[in-house]
Amino acid sequence: VPKGPSYDPSVKRLAMMTEDHPYDYADFEGVIPAGNYGAGNVIIWDNGTFELTEPEEGVKGIRQGKLAFKMYGKKMFGEWALVKIKGRSPKGNEWLLLKHRDAYAEFHRMPCMLANVAVRNWRFVYKLGFASASWYEGLGSFTSVRKVPVFSTDAKTIGPDSPTVLTFKILYLYPGLSLHEQGSRGRTELLSTSFRDYERRIREQLTEMFARSGFDARRDIAGVILNRWGHAYLSPQPGFFFGKDGKPAPREILRGAPFGRISFANTDLSGAMDHKTAVLEAHRAVRQLLDQVFA
Repeated sequence: VPKGPSYDPSVKRLAMMTEDHPYDYADFEGVIPAGNYGAGNVIIWDNGTFELTEPEEGVKGIRQGKLAFKMYGKKMFGEWALVKIKGRSPKGNEWLLLKHRDAYAEFHRMPCMLANVAVRNWRFVYKLGFASASWYEGLGSFTSVRKVPVFSTDAKTIGPDSPTVLTFKILYLYPGLSLHEQGSRGRTELLSTSFRDYERRIREQLTEMFARSGFDARRDIAGVILNRWGHAYLSPQPGFFFGKDGKPAPREILRGAPFGRISFANTDLSGAMDHKTAVLEAHRAVRQLLDQVFA
């Protein structure tokens, strides 16, 4: 690879297929005299192992002109691909080396559900002296009383006997599983659980927490609305913001330049999912494409 590998998935590097080398030379560093094959300085740039991922047989991949593999070196790691350049030279030994979408794989999106529970009053919370609560067992982990805005009046008519909404934040966590497995399993539970089952569990959860302060599910709950988000938020892992082990940050790879005519505009790229970031990311993405069109 004359110019060396690039960790940017949009960059393709020329890779020349050479003749097989004896394994005895794997540890060789030094100078090969002029007039000999490979003459010049020889260094060990990296060492490690690799795992072929597509196809199962390397010889078949060479014939087909495509190899996908994982590298486990000190400098070169992750998923890569080699694609043969057809018709460029009579020898047929020219390939392209490219990073195999590692940047996309670092965007781990996790499920979340917000359950809005309309209650006829919130005195059962008021009696305990708080308006928000966190817990560590059962359904969800956090709820808060929605403050209803009052307009055009100085009268303070809203109090603990007024109807309001309790918002439950429900996450799907499975300690011990990989992040990918947690996301997949969480989405399955999120979408396959019936509304009736969620409503029952919400009623049981509120009863367990607030029955002693006067809560009665049959009397106090007016309605339940579920907002199910299978890809609700991003879970940034080490290296997401600033890169890791010499690799650029995944978000910067996707934000740096368009991929052909595609430019990514998503709040997940910043790691902050909010309205302001959505507008800024969209502005950047459109500007990148306009610069490309009018260049």
